[in-house]
Amino acid sequence: MMRGGRPTPHPFTGNLGLDLGPFGVQAAFAELSRALHDRAAESVAAAHVSAVNRLDAFTTMLQKVQGDPADKLQRCGGKPAS
Repeated sequence: MMRGGRPTPHPFTGNLGLDLGPFGVQAAFAELSRALHDRAAESVAAAHVSAVNRLDAFTTMLQKVQGDPADKLQRCGGKPAS
């Protein structure tokens, strides 16, 4: 959908201001939205699991971007101070 020459944000993911494309999060939520609209219980369940898994992968990536102190020790071969 277009609004004023720009795509309309998706109701679930559009306002995050993040590129969710590599993990297919937006597509998964669009599929979930379609399944909910069709009221097909099996399709809703499958689409829900898919959306949750993709969202989990995306949020894990966001956490890893911030870094992990344990990774620094592994890369440098150092030992934690005792």
